[in-house]
Amino acid sequence: MTLTVLNVQTANQRANSHKSDTMYTATSSPDISLCDNVSLAEKTDLLPSNAKIGIKNSRIEFATTEKAIPLRIKDDNGNVFKPNTEIPFSVENEHCAGKAILKLKTEQPSKYEPYFAGKKRQFEIQIQGKFKNVGENDRVYIGIETDSEVKLNFLTRTFSKVILKLIHATTANVNATLGDRESAAQMTMPLHSTVDKLAVTRPNEQTPEMGVAEFQDDVSIAKCDRPKCFTYNTEDTYSFSQHGMYVNLVSWKLVNLPGLPDISLNKFLGESKLYYVCYILPENHTGKHLSKDKNYLFRFELENDNSLACKK
Repeated sequence: MTLTVLNVQTANQRANSHKSDTMYTATSSPDISLCDNVSLAEKTDLLPSNAKIGIKNSRIEFATTEKAIPLRIKDDNGNVFKPNTEIPFSVENEHCAGKAILKLKTEQPSKYEPYFAGKKRQFEIQIQGKFKNVGENDRVYIGIETDSEVKLNFLTRTFSKVILKLIHATTANVNATLGDRESAAQMTMPLHSTVDKLAVTRPNEQTPEMGVAEFQDDVSIAKCDRPKCFTYNTEDTYSFSQHGMYVNLVSWKLVNLPGLPDISLNKFLGESKLYYVCYILPENHTGKHLSKDKNYLFRFELENDNSLACKK
């Protein structure tokens, strides 16, 4: 008898709730087969260690108490990726080709749990790839943006303006705005000066391993050395990582704010979508960072079940 896993569905999909178990459903019917010669023992080896097996109406069901991460990553082509995977997901468009991993601090165990232990960090993203077209002195920015001007009430707008003034006063070359009729809300900074680790690998050299705790210092260019030695080209491979401690993408909240409680991102985003972006602007660009002027290396929509954008 052939055992075939037909689908993996969450209880959220069955009952519109994120708090239930994940359900793995299989069939023992010899008339329905997607893969041959798979034994029950072999199939259960692929399931989580806390999976429970039951048989109902000739169907074999595997239930696990592991809670699904409510965040998904979507690219502009509609591809959906999961965080905390060991295998990088592909990043490719007309401007770049590469791969990425998004690590999140979660309640459930993962390979990346030691990376977050004892730290306030909530996430880290690792990117590795090559430019398909870039000028030597073009400017590359990385950060977050929305798909529209954010609609804030008086209190949140006042609070946001205070934060933006502080950011502009303490951070060089930052592009930060709440948006207007022309541009979306965004906060981005030059890639070479803001990412935590940055390595440039020449052709025929070994690139840093992806999925490690973090890129090692011996392959990363120190931040203080980057402005005087950094240019872009289409031959080298660029590997970089960026972490953050103030945004919990799992709970969809701002956290670790001095003297303040955790605040839902919905208070600032409303129904706007949130994107993690990296884009190129020409060397001589001045003025606002408008979408029409940007060549996006990547533009990842961060889609969370708790966001108003998902619920509308």
